[in-house]
Amino acid sequence: MRKTAALTVLLALSGCVPPPPSEIPAALVDCPARATTKLHYDEHEKVARKETDTNGDGETDQTIFYTDQKPTRAEVDVDFDGKTDFILSYGDQGEVTSWESTNRARDALPDRVPDPELSRVLPYLQPPVTETCVTRPEVQTYIRRLQSKMFERWNLPADTEAGRIVRVSFSVDGEGELLGACVLEAGNDPEFGASAVRALFRSAPFRAMPEPSRCLAGRRLVGTFQTPVPR
Repeated sequence: MRKTAALTVLLALSGCVPPPPSEIPAALVDCPARATTKLHYDEHEKVARKETDTNGDGETDQTIFYTDQKPTRAEVDVDFDGKTDFILSYGDQGEVTSWESTNRARDALPDRVPDPELSRVLPYLQPPVTETCVTRPEVQTYIRRLQSKMFERWNLPADTEAGRIVRVSFSVDGEGELLGACVLEAGNDPEFGASAVRALFRSAPFRAMPEPSRCLAGRRLVGTFQTPVPR
């Protein structure tokens, strides 16, 4: 029997062709958990480059380049083999606007649909949403519509208990495309966490953001989703 879930959103993403994100394996949903960062400065003592090791192996797998304190480009190694897999470009507001693969086998996915391995790290390459943004009535309305659509497409694993919570980091662009999503916390249940990420990708694209809500675009969001509790 198909299960659905109620949710609350609290705002505070190899050479083989990858599966679509709506079928993302549970092994590819966790957000980076052991990231360490090193900053490099230019002669004016401004940040020129940020290097991050997201898997704790002592090697850099994300490098963000800055001009006048703003990110302009990032190079990402998603399979930790020491080679760049994706090159990302940033917009004027510090948000990721596009990416390209350095591996042609990854180009099978449509434009604006991220490779699952990029999806899990992409939210952490975006700036966080601001409190000023999330308190806008228009933003609250947009989020309610997003959660309603996600609600309809969240298929829970069999025997999922009522009241379980999963926390997901994700990012949406101004046209409503889901840029990336990963699990922050799912009670040590990867399949439960993956079900929430899959539901977000099945729901995308969401509605294009009206102008007052575009402060959400390309920002790192955190959602807390809860399975229904009997009344």
